[in-house]
Amino acid sequence: LKDKPTIEKVDKPIKKPAVTSLILSPSERRSFFVDQFESANGTKLSSLELESIKDTYFPKPLERISQDAGNLGEHIKGVFGSSWKEVLCEPQLVEGKVDPGNPAVLVISASAIKSLEMLRIKKLCEMEALGLSRLEVVVLDMHTDVKGFSLLTLQQVRDEFWDLYKSYFHQRLLQGSLRVCLYGPIPVEVGQSVKKSEDE
Repeated sequence: LKDKPTIEKVDKPIKKPAVTSLILSPSERRSFFVDQFESANGTKLSSLELESIKDTYFPKPLERISQDAGNLGEHIKGVFGSSWKEVLCEPQLVEGKVDPGNPAVLVISASAIKSLEMLRIKKLCEMEALGLSRLEVVVLDMHTDVKGFSLLTLQQVRDEFWDLYKSYFHQRLLQGSLRVCLYGPIPVEVGQSVKKSEDE
């Protein structure tokens, strides 16, 4: 009689629960953003691109105050540090030496949940009505709507955002002339982002 084949029992991996966090480090924020980019676009960034994207390009909002709409101004000041007055209130703005429509900060908020709003931003860039010469920080509102969708999880809006990002922001990020501030609760799997940060 032939021996019966041995059947090995394989334990199914337990899916880690999804949680949200407001206090992720810049390294963890970078990992989250890169993961979202690669997942949405079905591509992998090259090693050269990954090396060019520094942790410092993903500033951490202030911990002492909540990340709601009313406190956004204080958090933006924190991102710029002691130079916030020079950048946001520089004399050239008052004297009219900087053309209107050239912001240092661009906030893509929950109102952009409507795909039309995202298309409008891209159209303004295409028409050069929205200049990017002074742009230093893009703030992405990570808060969810009543249905639990956010800027990066509602498919149509997500696709429009990444199209906008690839067209106007990605190269600036690689060059170090742009930072991305993730504002609000960020969905992560327990232990996932920390492990990735340690591996990098």
